[in-house]
Amino acid sequence: DRKNLPASACLLIFKKIPHADLHIMGLSTDEARTEWMILTVLPVPRVMSSPSVAADGGTLRGEDDLTYQ
Repeated sequence: DRKNLPASACLLIFKKIPHADLHIMGLSTDEARTEWMILTVLPVPRVMSSPSVAADGGTLRGEDDLTYQ
C-alpha cells in the first residue's frame, strides 16, 4: 500500500541515514548528502538583478515581461 510522505518527513528520514550506508549507496558524505536533495531554502534574486526584457522589436525595455502591457 502506498503512502504519501511530506517533504519534511522525507528530510528527517534522509538525515538519519548513517555515513556507512551512504557509501554503500555510492554517495560521498562530503559532497552528496541525501538531505541536500530536498530544498529547504529557495534563494530568489532581487528584481534589479533580473535581466531586462525587450518589447516591440527591442525599442522598449522593461525590467520584466510582467510590467510590459
